[in-house]
Amino acid sequence: MEKKYGTSLIIGNGFDLNLGMVTDYRSFFNKLNSDDFFAKHADNPLLQFIKAKGEKENWYDFEGIIQEYATRGEQAKYLKMIQELLPRINGALGVEEDSFKAIKIYRPLSAIAPELDGIVQYTLSNTYIEFANDKDIEQKCVYVKKVLSQYSEEQRRLVTEALRLLKDELVSFLEAARVNERYPLAYWVLFSVMGFYAPGCAGIADKFFEYVDSHKVFPTFRIVSFNYTDTIFEAVNWLKFARGSSVCLETKDLGENFYRIHGALDSEVIFGIDSECDIPNAFISLRKSNHISINAKQRFSDIIENSKRIIIFGHSIYGIDYEYYADFLEKNKDTEVVVLYHNEDGKKEFENEMENRGVMRRINYEYIVISDHFLEFCKNIAEEQQLFFEKEK
Repeated sequence: MEKKYGTSLIIGNGFDLNLGMVTDYRSFFNKLNSDDFFAKHADNPLLQFIKAKGEKENWYDFEGIIQEYATRGEQAKYLKMIQELLPRINGALGVEEDSFKAIKIYRPLSAIAPELDGIVQYTLSNTYIEFANDKDIEQKCVYVKKVLSQYSEEQRRLVTEALRLLKDELVSFLEAARVNERYPLAYWVLFSVMGFYAPGCAGIADKFFEYVDSHKVFPTFRIVSFNYTDTIFEAVNWLKFARGSSVCLETKDLGENFYRIHGALDSEVIFGIDSECDIPNAFISLRKSNHISINAKQRFSDIIENSKRIIIFGHSIYGIDYEYYADFLEKNKDTEVVVLYHNEDGKKEFENEMENRGVMRRINYEYIVISDHFLEFCKNIAEEQQLFFEKEK
C-alpha cells in the first residue's frame, strides 16, 4: 500500500541515555531514596510499595510495579472485594438469597470493618428472610458500608497523592538532566529522519540552518517520543554550539512532525498503567488513559502503519508498552522495522522478548557505534527521506 511517511523514528529513554543524560529509572529511584522521599511519605502505601521493590533498571519496571500494586497489592484486593460486597449487602437487605449467601465470602474485609464479622456469623446461622427483616443487622450493615466506603475514598486519595508527588519529583529530576556527549550518535539518527546528514556536526548544522533560514515549514516526517524531555530543543542547541547560530527552533515548531505520547516537562508528564488492567475503581487515576489523549494510541498506530520504515531507538517495548505495537507487529508486513541497540545483551533481550511474544516478522538491528556502517545507515536514511519529500511537491 502507498505509505504517507518515509522513515519514522520512535524514541524512548535510551535515546536520552545516548546523549549522556541521567534520565534512567534506577537513578531516579536512588535520588528519591537519598533525599528521604519515601521516609517523608511513610503513610502512603503505593510509595512504600515502590520503595520495597527496590531499584530497577528500566522505566517499564517502574510502571510494572504500579500495575502490580493496582492489581495484586493488598489494598487492590480489599478494594475489589468492597466493590463486590456493597451491592451484595444491598441485595441481601432487599431479600435476595444469592446476595445473602455470598456475604460470607468477604469475611477478610473484617480487617477493615470488624463489625462485618458479626454480619457474616449471622448469615451462617440465620435465613435470608430473617436477615432482611432484622433491624439490628440493618444498622450494622449501614455502619459497615460506611466504613468500607471511607476506606475506598482514602485509598483513592492516597494513590492520587502518590502520583502527584512522583510527578513533581520526576519533573525536578529530569529538568536537571543535561546532554553530556559531545558527539551523540542519537542526533545523527534524528537529523537523518528529518532529511539532514553530514559526516560531522558542523556539516549537519550548516544544512539544517540553511533549510530553516529558507523555508517556513518542514516536509512531512514523523518522530514519536515517549520521553518527557525536550528533544528538539536540546538537538538544536547542540547544532547551535557547533555553528554558533542564533536560530531558535522548539519542539512545538515542528507541529505534527513531532508527536509526544506521554506529555512533556512543561505540561503534564504521564505514566501509570494501561486500560486493559483489571483495577478497582478507586485506582482509576493510575490509568494512563485518564490523562493521555483519547486518540493517542490510534495516532501512534497510524504513524507506524503508514511508514515505509520505523526506527525504534531506546524504547523498550516490553511489559505494558508492548500493546502499542501488538497489532502492528502481528499484521503489518509492509513496514520495515529497525531496532537500534547499544550492546549485544540489549539486542538479545529484545530478540528474546519478540520470541516470547510469538512475533515472527523480520526485525533488522543496527549497532549504535561510530563506524562506517552506522554513518552509511544514517546517510541512506537522509537520502531516502529527501526523495520521499520530493514526492510531496
